[in-house]
This record gives sequence, structure tokens and C-alpha cells, in this order.
Amino acid sequence: MTKIAFPTGDTGGLDDGVYPRFARALTLTIVEVDKDFNVVNVKVLKNPGTDAARGAAVKVAELLSSEGVSVVATASLGPHASAVLQNLGVRVVQVEEGMAVREALKKVRETLK
Repeated sequence: MTKIAFPTGDTGGLDDGVYPRFARALTLTIVEVDKDFNVVNVKVLKNPGTDAARGAAVKVAELLSSEGVSVVATASLGPHASAVLQNLGVRVVQVEEGMAVREALKKVRETLK
């Protein structure tokens, strides 16, 4: 199983759009897929970095790591967030801002093949 995280807006989930800023997204949608990339589980978490004065990227990366996420799909990623995720061994895949998570998931699948 692979867990992929997407920064999302208010509701999160497969129909929500990819939020433009990774560490400041309102929610984080974690999609668990099997080896054939079938969706097994979808979990939506409140983003601890949304209101953080500083250190948002670290908070988000630590949360995702504790959830077992191995891939982050995002429209943009700052240098600090990128470094933290890289140090945690989390792969980053670039997707389009506003794209529905279910559509972005297809791009992640293509990239990981």
C-alpha cells in the first residue's frame, strides 16, 4: 500500500481541489492506494500548519510522516518544506493547482510508474 498526501481546501477528499500552498492548505487529504493504484482509503486531516506563525512546513511534514505518507502531490513547495520532506524520504510529485484530487491521483500514478 502507498499513502499519497494532497494539500486541499475546506472539505478535503477526492473531489476537492489541490490547494496552491502546501504548508498552508486548510486540510490534507491522504489517499491510500494498493499496488494497482486502486483507492483503498481516503482520510482528511486538519492541517496543523494553517495558522502556524512559523514552522508550518515542519509541522505538516511531521504529521504526514507519522501517518505513513510516502508521496506528496502538490502544486508548489517551498525550499524549507522540500528539504524536510526529502530528509523524511517522502517523494514529491508536481500537480496542477485546483485540480481535483481524483484527477491529480492519475498524474501521480503516471509519474510513479
